Amino acid sequence: MRLKRTLGLIILLISHSFLNAQISSIVRDWNNILLEAIRNDFARPPVHARNLFHHSILMYDSWAAFSPGHETYFLNKTTNGYFCPFDGVAQSQENQKNI
Repeated sequence: MRLKRTLGLIILLISHSFLNAQISSIVRDWNNILLEAIRNDFARPPVHARNLFHHSILMYDSWAAFSPGHETYFLNKTTNGYFCPFDGVAQSQENQKNI
């Protein structure tokens, strides 16, 4: 009986892991598209590293702009002598419920 329960638990955990691995977010999709573009391009590590950095900052600042209490990296800050103005995002009541 104990072996049956253990096998059942193992099968449940494996199936749960497999199902969760199939679910992807938009961020993962964007990362996969960018990585595929890098694979198809010439080997230029400095260019690709810079593009990956910019992509990461874009995604982080996009998330932080909609998350109250989180600080952005680039928006409304001076970085390397460049100021990026940002007044915030007007949020509807529907968005407020989702946060």
